[in-house]
Amino acid sequence: HWTLLQPSLYRSVVDFPTCIFFRDMIEVYHDMTQDRRAIKVILTTRESGTKWANSALDAIMNWHPSRRRFGVKVLFWTVAHSMDRMLHNCFSRYMPPMIRDEDVDELAGMHDVWNDYVREVMVKYAAEYELELDEVFLEYQVKEGWEPLCDFLGIEGDDCPTDEAFPHVNDKAYHRMVLSFINFMGFVFILVVVVVVVLVPKWLLPKIRRRSKPKQE
Repeated sequence: HWTLLQPSLYRSVVDFPTCIFFRDMIEVYHDMTQDRRAIKVILTTRESGTKWANSALDAIMNWHPSRRRFGVKVLFWTVAHSMDRMLHNCFSRYMPPMIRDEDVDELAGMHDVWNDYVREVMVKYAAEYELELDEVFLEYQVKEGWEPLCDFLGIEGDDCPTDEAFPHVNDKAYHRMVLSFINFMGFVFILVVVVVVVLVPKWLLPKIRRRSKPKQE
């Protein structure tokens, strides 16, 4: 809910699905800060759409409803139903209903179209409010390191961690590990349900019957 995006709680948001609402969030933050130059948008890009598509297919796209493993599907259908509905709504805005390994070119095209859309929106936004584009919009690749980010965000001197390695998280190995764990927990959930629904009554019913049977005098 947009009213939860208070600067005192969330000074920034990143990644999917929040990125698809970037233009809406500009207005939410403006209502709170009243300073459009303080609201920044960073578009992270890859060298090519194809490179992004191959990486996404091997990682984040495995959460797409059409590519989930069986155990993951079970958890999303049951205990994580609300999250499943949210992901369905978000994925369906920009992604096709079915994603296959051979859809690299289609995904690469979507990557390029999205980046062009963000650029176009930010150019119009800056012009509408008489802002310098480079004050509010940065196109950035992670391999560039800290300096472009610090310059854009106004972080100076020792506050800019240029001597620290750039963080490397959410890589393919991490996604595979998390996906495998959740898939495993889906099968654990099935096992628990089977035990509760089938075996427990089978074990309890004879005991209940014996206790309820009147004693012979």
